Parts: sequence; structure tokens; C-alpha cells
Amino acid sequence: MTQLADSAPRAHGPRSEALHRRAMRERIPVIAAIELTHRCNLACVHCYVNLAPNDREAQRRELTTEEFFRIIDEMADAGTLWVTLTGGEPLLRPDFCDIYSYAHKKGLLLSVYTNATLITERHLELWRKQPPRVLEITQYGFTRETYDTVTDVGPQFDRFHRGLARVRDAGLPVTLKAMAMRLTVDEIPAIHEFANAGGMQFRFDAVISPRIDGGRKPLAQRLTPTEVAAIEVDGRDTDSLFASYCADLEKRPRDDRRYQCGAGLTSFTIDPYGKMHVCQLSRRPGWDVLRDGFRQGFDVEFAKLRAETRTDMSGCGTCATAAACTNCTGMAELEGRSLDDGDPYFCNITDARGELAAGAARKTPNGLVKLRLRGEHG
Repeated sequence: MTQLADSAPRAHGPRSEALHRRAMRERIPVIAAIELTHRCNLACVHCYVNLAPNDREAQRRELTTEEFFRIIDEMADAGTLWVTLTGGEPLLRPDFCDIYSYAHKKGLLLSVYTNATLITERHLELWRKQPPRVLEITQYGFTRETYDTVTDVGPQFDRFHRGLARVRDAGLPVTLKAMAMRLTVDEIPAIHEFANAGGMQFRFDAVISPRIDGGRKPLAQRLTPTEVAAIEVDGRDTDSLFASYCADLEKRPRDDRRYQCGAGLTSFTIDPYGKMHVCQLSRRPGWDVLRDGFRQGFDVEFAKLRAETRTDMSGCGTCATAAACTNCTGMAELEGRSLDDGDPYFCNITDARGELAAGAARKTPNGLVKLRLRGEHG
């Protein structure tokens, strides 16, 4: 499954903004991702999590339907509102409709991340009766050749388009997504145009991480930092917005916290085996919700993680562009690097973004300065 985990609304109204501000102040877990399975019917070359659909050990370890119900009850009681059901491929589970319906009846606002190849009439009937906030569907290539190369399990291109057509014909809200990587980078504009022509929202991600099991295979698909920055420029006023944003960050007091995002503050991830994590990247060590309780994990244990500070304030995460940088505690953990030092790849992406926004006047990321002094340039 494409690693795009932001479950909260893209456009906030006044009430939503007020709720988010309150959630930040009071540590209310309003945003969740539930990974129903890590198994997938596709074998995408860039995926950070997918397992084979018939992986019996994974199936054995996955939560039962009733166990997911218990966790959803605890989440709802704690104040969770926005939930993404994801995977792997969540529709691979025969009880997907039962879990979805249960969560919907609890009043949760649901998004579903799917590759669309397994959509049946049963799913469509469910979504007509209990509509999702959005179905986020990933297109792994505009051409048949690229799509089937990325997904790596034989012909799947037609199944994708049939599934996408079915949800669109049903009038369901769809966001089309893409991964900008070595195999697809030249087709991102065509996918974007296809989405626009069909009246669908569109977004893409150009950042690829190692697998959560330590595998490095996805990294072969990474674009260069210059390519990542360039593909993010889409004709809008993004350069000036980025420059203005970074200038505003320079005025803020230096923050020595390791986690500077919403991970474990307003958001969390539940994996298929009942472990809760602060996010989909940072998985150390995971909290057993069924055994030890949601509130103890989120309110106490995650608060301890959120209180961790950096031992070195001269490197990564200490410069004006830190909040706009892709590197973070979770990514550093997967990369096997110290967050205090920074990462050449992500520092160079941030520097390339700064160059497009401010040219020679940009401030070089602190982590990159430190890495260059050590002879690491990425």
C-alpha cells in the first residue's frame, strides 16, 4: 500500500480547525490509521510493508473481526474521529465489510486506501449505504506496461480500471494517488490529467522509505533530490509559499523534541497484529492494545516517547526548514541513521526545495552542513 497516511481532512473548516487545535493542546487521538492486513494481492516494487496474499503466518497473527471491534470501541471512547482503513490491501480480508460497517456505526469518519482491483458489488452496496469520506485509490502507472511492471504479479491494469470505473459510476468520492518513482516519474503528469478529466482529486508522493522489516529493495526506485523537488513544482505559487513558510519557521523558538509532528500527539497507527504505533514509520516497540489498553498506551507510553529530546541541536531537525523536511524520527529509524546527524538524501531534498524557492539566498539545512563537514554529501 502506498505510504500516505494522513487521515485528517485536506481542507479544514472553522470547526475542524478548532478541533485540531484542541486536539494538539489536549493530546486527543483524533486521527488513526488501521492496517487491517500487511498482505496484498499486488507485489509493488516500492512498497514498504506488503506481504504475499497467502502468507499463512501473517494470517495467523492478524487480529480477528471481534478483536478489531474491541480496538475500535476503545479508539472511539478515546475521542478518535478520522480513521483510515489501509493495508497491505484491506479488501483482501473477507471481513472488511463487517469491520468497516462497525466503525461507521460508531460515528467514525472513514477513508479507505485501496488498489481497486478487488472491489466487488458487496463493497459498492456497503459504501452506498454507509459512504466513506473518501476512497483513496493508487494508480501505479498510466500505461499498461508501467502499471504491471510496478505491481509485479502479472496483468492487473484492466482490473484496476474496472474497479476505478465501478466506484466512480457509483458516485463515490475518489482521490486518485500516484507514487513518483524511477518507473513512474514520466507518467505522473498523465495520471494527474486523467484525474482532472474525471473530476477526481489527485495527489502524489515522491518519498520512498525502506521496508518496515528492514528490506532496502524500495530504495532502488528513489528519485534524486533534484528530481523530487522539481516534480513538486506544478505551476502554482508553491515556491513563494515554501519560502514564506520557511521564513516564518525561522522566527520560532528552537525545538529539541525528537517528534515534531502529530505522531503520538493527535494521531496513531494500529497494525494488523494489535500493536499501536505513533505512526506508520516509527514502530518502536509497539503497544499491545488488547492486552494493556488503549489509554495507557496513548496517554502514558506515547507521552514518554513524545517527551524524548535530541542529544545534539546542531544537526537534523534544528534548522528553519525542519518542519518542511521529509526526514523525521520514524524515517531515521527505518534508514538506520541517527536523527541527530541527519540523512544525506533528505537533507539534499530540502536543500533542493529551498533552491527552487529562494535560490542562492536559501539557508542550507543544518544537517547537510554537518554531513558535508564529515564528507557525506548523499
